Amino acid sequence: MRYEYRAIRGRVTDRNIMAELNRLGSQGWRVSHALGAGVILLERMIESAPIPKSLEAEFHDAMVGIYHAADAHGYPPTRLLANINKLGGLAAAKRLINTRGSQAGLVELQKLGLLAISMEALILQERWNSLFTDDERLTARNRLIAHGHKLS
Repeated sequence: MRYEYRAIRGRVTDRNIMAELNRLGSQGWRVSHALGAGVILLERMIESAPIPKSLEAEFHDAMVGIYHAADAHGYPPTRLLANINKLGGLAAAKRLINTRGSQAGLVELQKLGLLAISMEALILQERWNSLFTDDERLTARNRLIAHGHKLS
């Protein structure tokens, strides 16, 4: 958190403090410290601590990152981005990982040698384990192996 400070100097009385607080308005100001020698310090919080993102929100951001990384290499996976925007990153990944059949995006990433930035590779990262079932992680693993990706 960050704070803003104002000092009241001179003759410090309750009346002077209240007058200064009224002058500043109801913007969260409060008496912080009496510094002595006729100085009172007022403070107010001007920025709260950032709210930590949920794991699902972090995964969503990582899915959007896949789009940008692939796009930077000449393959913009627009259907992936449309699914992410419509469903959210986690729901889009779950829908795609549970869909049988050919995965055109994975084939394109394979051609570019970019399987490491695929959704399947993302799903296999340990930090996302709690978001996916064992079957979903196994499907991701099998798809990568089928496309020639060497897993560590």
